Amino acid sequence: LDVRYVGFNMKDKVVGKNKALRQALTSAFDFEAWKKFYNNRIDYIAGPVPTTVDGCLMTPAKYPFDLKKARELMVKAGYPNGIDPKTGKRLVITLLLGRATQDVRESGELLASFFAKIGVKLELQFCTWSAFLKAINEGRMQLYTLGWTGDYPDAENFLQLFHSSRVS
Repeated sequence: LDVRYVGFNMKDKVVGKNKALRQALTSAFDFEAWKKFYNNRIDYIAGPVPTTVDGCLMTPAKYPFDLKKARELMVKAGYPNGIDPKTGKRLVITLLLGRATQDVRESGELLASFFAKIGVKLELQFCTWSAFLKAINEGRMQLYTLGWTGDYPDAENFLQLFHSSRVS
């Protein structure tokens, strides 16, 4: 009953302000390779509720794996072949990770290989869990990975994350 995702910092001046770039990165994500990495123990979902729970959305991905489309979106984003035309340098994006275990390192390297196919260099930044949470709360990251493990098999257990009386 786990849901895992890669998040974008929407306040970041590079990824947050550039919708086409976010779409390109999403289109470069090879879910079948990701699933193989996890020994076919994961499923694609289109929302926060796992496939084994009633209420799971089984709609197709809005930006499925498509390298041709991802490359087109990179041009639209202003980074043809991953190059910033203003500087002539490759686009580098950082993924913040809250631990440095072998599986986290290897999954980060796999994600970096996906982005490399569209010319983006993904740098992995490892830190302690407390430093990770602090960086996220302060908005000091571009990409990050997070997830939620459900306590019981009911959609409410996952959807409660989107409801709070403390939202400002």
